[in-house]
Amino acid sequence: MGNTVSATFKPSGGIVSQRSPESAATVAPAEDRTITYPLRGGGFLVAECPDWCFKDHAGDIEGGIYAEDLVHESAPVSVGFDVQGERDVILAASIRQWPFATDGNGSDRPHMALLPVQATGEDLGYQTPTEVDAAIFKVRKHLVELQRLNDQLAAARAVDYSDHGGTWENLSRDDLKTMPIASLLKLFGARVEEGSPDGFEALDAFFMRGKPGDWTILISRELSQYRRGLNVRAALTELHARYAR
Repeated sequence: MGNTVSATFKPSGGIVSQRSPESAATVAPAEDRTITYPLRGGGFLVAECPDWCFKDHAGDIEGGIYAEDLVHESAPVSVGFDVQGERDVILAASIRQWPFATDGNGSDRPHMALLPVQATGEDLGYQTPTEVDAAIFKVRKHLVELQRLNDQLAAARAVDYSDHGGTWENLSRDDLKTMPIASLLKLFGARVEEGSPDGFEALDAFFMRGKPGDWTILISRELSQYRRGLNVRAALTELHARYAR
């Protein structure tokens, strides 16, 4: 990974105005994408804006720039959470380029600016595609671990619900969506039987018979385990909607 650098400074040392990574620029460059910038100290710079740039260069045109301070920036992507009425943005990312930078740190080529925590204004440096791939892998690994932990949470809530005498009639919508199938079947007093596709209106369907506390859910044996789980959960949700008071 590159060295951590402040996102608030240009290669020349000037200040870059900050914008929320969750809101893309509302004014895109003209379709021609060739812009003439007045240079501070005299003269003009004619440069084409790359097609990935969504930065509004109106301020650069109005106030003038130093050539090395011209920056292109893509529409940002980020993950945000509402925390106590405020928006916290993490892992903000955008493509950036200072095409006329001369400091030799790689900012003159398109690169990724990754901000682990947007509020700090600190990015991870001038990230190449290989370095971004490594960051993506780390995030994917985190998501897998987070999903595993969430599955553990659902199982823990099912045990807690049963330990406190919860019944199928009082299950919440969230419980019906997330509680392990085995726990739901036990609460409903239901069992699953496999049937032949013959007689089913559609392969991906289910039938129910019985009465509260003694239900049988019929599903096709042709279904994958994943689809069976979806159908059983759908059947139990329908039972709850029909008979829970």
